[in-house]
Amino acid sequence: MKISITKQEYRRLLDVLMIADWVMDSYHVEPPEETRSYRELAQKIYALAGENGCGNLIEYDTALDEFFPTDEYDLEGEWRVLMDAFEEQNFWDELTDRLALRDVVLEVGYDHFRKMDSVDRLMKLEQASEKYAREFEENGIENIRIAGLEWGQVKKKE
Repeated sequence: MKISITKQEYRRLLDVLMIADWVMDSYHVEPPEETRSYRELAQKIYALAGENGCGNLIEYDTALDEFFPTDEYDLEGEWRVLMDAFEEQNFWDELTDRLALRDVVLEVGYDHFRKMDSVDRLMKLEQASEKYAREFEENGIENIRIAGLEWGQVKKKE
């Protein structure tokens, strides 16, 4: 298969690959075997960086026989702005949703929660989510406290 893309489109494709790589492998010390085929495809595309005017973004490591993003591109590329915005929003969404789920299950009980009509369950979760969304929008994490911890320190039991 052959595709024809402009240098500008190639540059965007690099951003897409960086985002995909971040999602697949950023939380692993060693990339999992399940993502090998994706990494191999990325290597083929990275190999074209120089001829597409992106040699400043991707560099070849002869010792590892692999292409890597340059430090500048890795830390300050346009893809990072998109990923940071996603992670920020995702953090608040996940925190809100998980706290709402916990509260609803504690309120109605796990068995009842599982048996609830899906519309009723979603409405109940949405109501619980709204209070956290408002709180986090107004105060961020300022008012969050964890039982057993005080100002980030574990309380010693007497």
